Amino acid sequence: SGASIFAMLWQALRLRLIAHGCTELASLALDDWVSDLLAEHGFAHIEDIITLQRSGFDFPKSLRPDLCIRHASADEAAIAAAIDRAAFLPLWAMHESSVRQAARSAASFTFAEQDGRALGYQISTLHGDSIHLGRLAVLPEAQGSGVGGALLSELLESFIRRGVLLASVNTQASNLRSRRLYERYGFTYSGSNIPCWHIALA
Repeated sequence: SGASIFAMLWQALRLRLIAHGCTELASLALDDWVSDLLAEHGFAHIEDIITLQRSGFDFPKSLRPDLCIRHASADEAAIAAAIDRAAFLPLWAMHESSVRQAARSAASFTFAEQDGRALGYQISTLHGDSIHLGRLAVLPEAQGSGVGGALLSELLESFIRRGVLLASVNTQASNLRSRRLYERYGFTYSGSNIPCWHIALA
């Protein structure tokens, strides 16, 4: 049966992950049957990933004219990954190799800098006539100071100039700070939820 096959695959994967030093694992469940299987094997539902969307020309302008928003390259993935590690818990932080891969396929990869120091970054991809904000991260000491808004303003402005009026982003349902930022920029909840399941391996 499918359940027995999953059990065998999961046991083999679990042992391999432990052998490589992994202490925890998270999985997004796109279908209910996946959630059921994960629950049966000891995973706990810890979060929901929600999708927010916006359209149109209007958005707030940046309140941080002192910041320099500059385009970045995949060679600067280490800088972005360091911001990610500082901004997020280990479970949610992107590894340098993941940032590099995302940057190579991105339509936009920018840093927000002050006096030459990177305070935050964003990576976005273009899907037809819609831009998707794949990652937005700001150093903890700079959060709430307009850095995220400056990155978002520049992103929206640059793509609206190109005729791209639709935008989307995913975030954790419990991340109220990020949700407030996106809502200020006209993003609204699309009704889409993806459950995130977690298990400790050690």
